[in-house]
Amino acid sequence: MLAEYVAPFLFRLQERGYARPSIDRYRAAARGFATYVDRRALRREQVAPQVLEAYARSLARSFRRHQGCPISSDYREQRIQAVRPFLRYLTAQGVVTHFPFPQRRDPCAVPGYEELIADYARFLREHRGLRPSSIDVHLLHVGGFCRNVLALPPDLKRDLSPSRIYRHLSARARRLAPGSLRQVQMVLRSFLRFLHLTGRLDRDLAPCLVSFRVWSLSRVPRSVSHEDLERAFRDTAGDTHRDLRDRAVLLLLAIYGLRIGEVARLRLEDIDWRAEQLAVRGRKN
Repeated sequence: MLAEYVAPFLFRLQERGYARPSIDRYRAAARGFATYVDRRALRREQVAPQVLEAYARSLARSFRRHQGCPISSDYREQRIQAVRPFLRYLTAQGVVTHFPFPQRRDPCAVPGYEELIADYARFLREHRGLRPSSIDVHLLHVGGFCRNVLALPPDLKRDLSPSRIYRHLSARARRLAPGSLRQVQMVLRSFLRFLHLTGRLDRDLAPCLVSFRVWSLSRVPRSVSHEDLERAFRDTAGDTHRDLRDRAVLLLLAIYGLRIGEVARLRLEDIDWRAEQLAVRGRKN
């Protein structure tokens, strides 16, 4: 049964220094997939990419049943991607063998820069005290920077300039979200400081990387402020049938914490007016 491998998988994540929200997300994904496989009494050798595709279809049906609307492609892909670390762990343990995960590229294996990147990793570990997972992120970005920007043979004083650094960031900006690009910039700033502290650069180029602004309203907010909620209630303060309906929906969402799908599935027979009770069908645990 795959469920018995969930706890060791989570322990591995803790050893790697994953943050608590990430561990919680991977825990839910691993448990969901393991439960799906175990309930169908599938053997380990039967766990293949087709099973993951069937699990994705099952997620879509469950989402439609509970939320009353089809699942978006982005959210579906996010749920499936959260399962992949668990599958990668099972593959590494030899539990499943039908997922051909490619070997991850060693960030230190950049021809001509192996020793430099290894020294930077040692600096992050011994002097800055970063967790292994954070060090992996730093080395991933630094390895790509050395591979795509610097030339061979290594000559940092010749190759590194603010213009070349910004060309690299501009190329990454085409594929990264603002938050991810900001992380790349933070890593490069740390790497440039390391090069200056260790005498590999005559001047510190880190101040050349001026932080850019990530606008707070550039994405859909995760929660609604009290001011916005009060404005929504003011907009539905009338006595028309539409205002009464909208105000009831807002109360169920904001005060009672119901989900959109749970509100959409409510029927008159779900309301016990005498007992002042509301029956919520298919409540998510």
